[in-house]
Amino acid sequence: MLGAGDIKLLAISVGILGVQQWAEMIVCGFLTALIVESIRANVWKCGYLGLMGTKIRLAPYLFIGFCLWAAVFRR
Repeated sequence: MLGAGDIKLLAISVGILGVQQWAEMIVCGFLTALIVESIRANVWKCGYLGLMGTKIRLAPYLFIGFCLWAAVFRR
């Protein structure tokens, strides 16, 4: 679930980047979150059912996704 801070961050980033570049940045951020959280779930040996009650902060992953996007896709 997205929190209020994540929504504000996404709204500001779409205003600054534009829709196409924003979508690329979001994909980078979500893929980063998917990879890191999958590794975290497997290292702790709790699986995904063990993480059901935990909250994942999305803002750091969106920032990392922005950095990856700026390094790779920025025109």
